Order: sequence, then C-alpha cells, then structure tokens
Amino acid sequence: MAEAAPAVSHRAVSHRAGGFERLVGALEVLGLAMLVSSVAVTLLGHDPFRTLAAIVHGAFGNGASVHATLIETVPLVFAGLAVALPLRLGLFNIGAEGQLVLAGLAAGLVAAIVPGAIAIPAAVLVAMIVGGAWGAIPGLLRARLGVHEVLSTILMNLVAIPLAGLVISQTWAREEGPILQTELASATLPHVYPALVVAVLLGIGFDVWLSRTRTGLTARAIGFAPRASQVMGLAVGRGIFWSMTAAGALAGLVGAQQVLDQHGRYVDGFSPGFGFTAIAVALLGRGSGIGVVLAALLLGALRSGAFAMDALGVAPREAASIVQGVVILTAAALAAKRLGGDA
Repeated sequence: MAEAAPAVSHRAVSHRAGGFERLVGALEVLGLAMLVSSVAVTLLGHDPFRTLAAIVHGAFGNGASVHATLIETVPLVFAGLAVALPLRLGLFNIGAEGQLVLAGLAAGLVAAIVPGAIAIPAAVLVAMIVGGAWGAIPGLLRARLGVHEVLSTILMNLVAIPLAGLVISQTWAREEGPILQTELASATLPHVYPALVVAVLLGIGFDVWLSRTRTGLTARAIGFAPRASQVMGLAVGRGIFWSMTAAGALAGLVGAQQVLDQHGRYVDGFSPGFGFTAIAVALLGRGSGIGVVLAALLLGALRSGAFAMDALGVAPREAASIVQGVVILTAAALAAKRLGGDA
C-alpha cells in the first residue's frame, strides 16, 4: 500500500515562525492564561496576586525550591521533545505516556539485574529501545496503512499502562504497601543535574537538527507541505515511521531518568501524567527545542510551586492545578485556532 502522508500541515507549531514570533506566541498564551486563572482563583475566594506570588516563591524562592522545580522540569523536557518531534511532521504523538511507562519498566528490570555501573548505560539503552519500539508501531501503521496516529497512540496507552502493571506483578516485583516496584537498581545517577544537562543539550540539538541538517529540513518540508513533499519524491512514509520511533526513544528517557535518578527502581504508577502534560509543553514550545525546555520549566514551576502554596496556607494545591490547566487549555486553543487559520 502507498505511503500515507499527514492529512494536515501543522504550520501553527512554528514551521514558519521565527524566534521572535515564537516568543510573542508564548507570551500571548501566558498573558491570557494568567488573566483567566486570576478570574478563576478569585471566584474560588482566594487572592490571585498572593496565589501567583506563592507559586513563584515556591518554585524559585530558594535553593531547595529551585531543585524541586528542576525535578519536575527534566522529565517534561524529554517528554515534550517526544511530542514536538512528530509535531514538526504534522503528527500528534499522544502515546508518550505509554512509551515512557514501558520504558521505565524495562529500565527498572535491567538496572535490578545488571551489576555495577554498567547498569546505567544498559538501562538507558534498553529504555530507549523499548520506548522506540512502542512508538514505531503507530508510526508504521500511519506510514503503511494510513491509521491515524492519534487513534493508535491512544489505544496503545490503554494497552501499555496495564501491561506494565501485569508484567511487574508477575516478575521481580516487591510490594511496599499497595505499590508494586522492582528491586533497587544496582547503580543510580546523581540527583537530577546530569539529566538536566542532557535535557538542555537535547533541546539545543533538536533545533540544530531541524535547521542545519538534511533530515531535519526534510522533516520540516513534510510537516509544511506533506502532499507536495510526497509528489516531489521525499520519503514521507519513512519520515513518519522514524519520527515516531525517535519520539518513543525520547519518551523512554523519561522512564530511564525516573528509575535511575528519582526512585532508584521502577515504581508502578511513577508517572503523574508526564506524557500527557508533554502535549502542552510541545504546544507552548511551538516546535522549538529551546521553547520546549522553557515551557517545561514553566509547567515544572507550577507543579513545584503548588506544594509550597498549599503548605503556606495561601490557597489549596488545586488552585495551582487550575492555573496549570488554564495554561494547557489556552495553549491548545490558540494552537487549534492557528491550525484552523492555516487549513
């Protein structure tokens, strides 16, 4: 069967936007989100200025706050890039959550079995392979059979998450109360900072790849004009397949980072929805690697600031969830608006 091209050119995610336009777009999202959030928080009976000030203080007020923010930010960078990469080809990877969960399980099992420091590269490699393989399936379905990646990745999430729970319950699991987890990894990474360096470098590398390499420029061409690219003889189907495979591998880094850095083992339910929040990160980042890093920092700050805000008694943690939800909805709405304008 002939290769299937993406049906819609997602120009809204900055295929044509320069750095200044991306900045203006991000500020537009933030401004509108802050306005709507302030109204919502006020209606709940809380002071919006104190609430936002508490979130900022909780995210950046001292060294411990910054550390907590970075802990929330790093997995969102990896996951955001896992969504942003296919997005540049006009594809929506809704399956990052399933990809990172299965990759985390694989990393946890490998890290518990392989002895010594070799456990770290082995676990990272296996996590990327498993995540990439899980991402390759919807890529192949889209490229060869025309099955829309939104449908296939959603369905694969519904398979991946319970599958991970089943596997962990039947293998090297130990139960700590109601939580299933693997044995401790034989080696772990220093807390957060090595992963942060890798995340930032990947963001920079993503932008360089898009703008300076043949494959990156081909990916942009496919996303900008998929039908024309197919007519011109570009390997659209191959681009779809490999972009989804690479996206799965990037999502796999989330699982590896959580196992080797944050938990020291695989813990069932370790992800609070990194793969889903990544969609907002990619939209806020507007298809830019650096934009993804900054968007991840914003949403990471909202997550970590929520705990401090609740602890200080300024407002319940749910108020920060409202702010985060409004940011996500605003980003999605403005992206949809631009998509409609380009269609």
